[in-house]
Amino acid sequence: MPTLELNNILHIYDQKIILTIQKARQREYNPSQFELEISEAISEIDSEWKSYTSHFKREYEKPYINYTDTQIKSTNNYFLSIAIAISNGQNIQSLNEKQLEDKISNIHQAIKKLIAFETAGAATERKLFLSSYNDTILKIGLMLLLVILGVMLITYVTFKSIQNDHQLLEK
Repeated sequence: MPTLELNNILHIYDQKIILTIQKARQREYNPSQFELEISEAISEIDSEWKSYTSHFKREYEKPYINYTDTQIKSTNNYFLSIAIAISNGQNIQSLNEKQLEDKISNIHQAIKKLIAFETAGAATERKLFLSSYNDTILKIGLMLLLVILGVMLITYVTFKSIQNDHQLLEK
């Protein structure tokens, strides 16, 4: 399910990246641990995103996907640059909180829009499928009715013919 992968990406941003930054600020992680955790989280995001984009996509979906792809790459590069800077000795306390919140907010908006788009598309596809299904059931029902009526007509004609032959034989 494509929305599952998108929700996993949001979860990784919220639970792994932000949590890692908070732990580093509280000095629970040293710089190399911080860089490793961020790199692993970004690798997971890339994997989920690759899985999402590997599904069949219609032409009208591609602009949404391309926009989100750009946002994900930008956000991942931002977090990788933070990880490298911290690993090179920059103090994590000097991290711009507003910029961090903006990055997370932007990626959330982009992915949530894509989830909403996927959900709306799935609802439309479902309506089309149900409409097609109902038409097919109606056509099959009509054909079955015609077959039954045809069999009944043939049976009637056959019995009438047998009855007439039987009456002629009795005379």
